[in-house]
Amino acid sequence: HNRHLLEPSKSRFLSSTTGEQMPIMAMRFSGPYHLTTGSTNGYIQHWDMTTGMLVSEQKESDNNEIFTLDYTPDQSKFATAGKDKAIRLYDSLRGDVLRKFDEKLSDSDPERIYCLKFHPQDQNICIAGGWGRVINFWDVRVPRSIRLIQGPQICGEGIDVNETSIVTASWTSKGSSCLLMWDYRFAAREPVPYTLESADGAYLYCARFNPKNTTFAIGGSGTHDVRIFDSADRSQKMRLLYTDPVTNAPKAVQALDIAPTGKFMAYGGSASTIVVADL
Repeated sequence: HNRHLLEPSKSRFLSSTTGEQMPIMAMRFSGPYHLTTGSTNGYIQHWDMTTGMLVSEQKESDNNEIFTLDYTPDQSKFATAGKDKAIRLYDSLRGDVLRKFDEKLSDSDPERIYCLKFHPQDQNICIAGGWGRVINFWDVRVPRSIRLIQGPQICGEGIDVNETSIVTASWTSKGSSCLLMWDYRFAAREPVPYTLESADGAYLYCARFNPKNTTFAIGGSGTHDVRIFDSADRSQKMRLLYTDPVTNAPKAVQALDIAPTGKFMAYGGSASTIVVADL
């Protein structure tokens, strides 16, 4: 069936230095060897992938819980969002908040924002979604959302966008509608086959395109794994289990990212550990 489990020798862990262990909800590479993570304790952390060490961290204001973050294509800025329904745009170098967008200024009822992604070819456009089954398109130069699509219930970083397509991973028990591909311009959608194995449901949290090929990765809590699919033929190529490093108990995958080189991936979640895997 062309499915593979990751060999332990091809993965490694990063260790958090914060005293309070909270679920990692967001992670994004901002260079070949730099990883930024966001957690429900409100911390934004920057990691050196060559050493596995924490370089710097900052706690978001207003006691917000961070559920998502993303960088602009030139990586000069990044944005976060979460429990308080606002989008904060940061200067990557200084760490200052440049602008704050209120989700109440969208065309949908305000809900927690679980995912936002910048368009890979447009510094000003990002898309964001959450519990409200609406994905809003934002232009950082204007105060309101500019368009929307309806349907997916997003409960993690379950949206990604490339030049022509959007992938959504929904927190639902239904394998037939949990994973969808959308045409970016016209919002036409097509389901991607997802096998539930022995789980009660899919309950997906996160999705990410590989920037160097046609594959994308998704993760969730229903089957406690990361799966790699090919967007060209919608086939599953790989399955990686996520477990507690001490007890080996299965854990929910709540965040993942693929490096700009497309050669390795990081994922994490309720085990409070980050796994780095070769692709």
